[in-house]
Amino acid sequence: MLFVLFEAINGDAPKAEAHLRNGQRVLDACAWSAVPALRQQLGHVVAMVCEQGKSDLDVGGLAGFVGGAPEGYTHPHWGAHLTAAQYHSRERHLLSTRLASSGGLTPWILTSETTTTTTPRPVLASCETIRKRALVRPAGSDAVISVGAQGVASVFVREGLRGRGYAARMMGLLAEKLGLEGWDAPFSILYSDIGPEFYARCGWKPHASSHLILNTTTIINSPATPIHDADLPSLTATDELRLKHHLARLPPSPSIRAALIPDLATLQWHFARQDFLAGYQFHVPPRAIRGALLAGASPVWAVWKPHLSEEENGINTLEFLRLSYEDDIADQALSTALQAIVEQASHEAQTWRCKRLLLWNPDARVRNILSSMTHLQPTLMERTTESIASLLWLAEGGTDAAVEWIANEKFGWC
Repeated sequence: MLFVLFEAINGDAPKAEAHLRNGQRVLDACAWSAVPALRQQLGHVVAMVCEQGKSDLDVGGLAGFVGGAPEGYTHPHWGAHLTAAQYHSRERHLLSTRLASSGGLTPWILTSETTTTTTPRPVLASCETIRKRALVRPAGSDAVISVGAQGVASVFVREGLRGRGYAARMMGLLAEKLGLEGWDAPFSILYSDIGPEFYARCGWKPHASSHLILNTTTIINSPATPIHDADLPSLTATDELRLKHHLARLPPSPSIRAALIPDLATLQWHFARQDFLAGYQFHVPPRAIRGALLAGASPVWAVWKPHLSEEENGINTLEFLRLSYEDDIADQALSTALQAIVEQASHEAQTWRCKRLLLWNPDARVRNILSSMTHLQPTLMERTTESIASLLWLAEGGTDAAVEWIANEKFGWC
């Protein structure tokens, strides 16, 4: 899809510039008669201009190339287990989700300001941002505020251009842009696969990045009930209220509390990604169970997805996207619920040929309960090189502000 944008915008640069100067969406600058669906799916695209010695954005210089990196660049790195056609289909499939459509996803490029009518601007670096719903409790305040956040994903520099500072330049300009009024984003998050240092220098500070690994159990007699797609709207609405109440009940702190919301659109994006891949990895994909719930006076549930290894001899894992329970649930009730959910998860894991379960950043109560299930051989791992949860605070206080990331679970990954 991004390759289509690359060709279309470069084909009509003067008109694109005129529309940018008039504040109109870039996609309106092109006659998208051949791809009206793509025009609907993506609300706007923006480019960042980099010129040696220049430190700010130049909207007037965006005309030559607006859009993200062509998919052909990234396929060998992120989609080698798929054919090029399959990889492109997956990206289009994800753009149709509620989270990414209607301007939810914005591609960015770092490019030079110099171009000619015959030479398109180079893509020096590229990334995407995804708009997410979030909650913030300001430092020293009892108020919980609904806000937006921007998740950064797909940061990419081609091999021949690496080591020249382009990625750092792009991230610096992106931080400046997201901090401007109109983005409704007091904070931004990303998940680093190159350790914590690089993005920390750009302002995205590392946060808790651990996970608990459990072997699946063969003892399956679970009273928990499976969660299906039809159950998710009501469960996510309840979970959002739980998260708000959790933030409101935390003791006063000099730190800002920030949390992404595990809403329906976010979960559906994860499921869309996995369901698409399952169509290629299984001759007949299993019917996906989205999680498990133990009903009662204080219901507990988990939502998960299988992560199928791209390696021939790799280990498949059932990853918990979100674990939801009330703060005041008794320890014994929580333990009973977790036992039931683990058993149901183990049953689902067998369906997907998964040999283990994985839970990101379990809190102390959950960690202690699961660690006591020694037959599952629980192992707590600290990630130091990949999926490092990182947060950039953009509002008052800037990058020096102390921020506590609440509900830092796998659903936030993008």
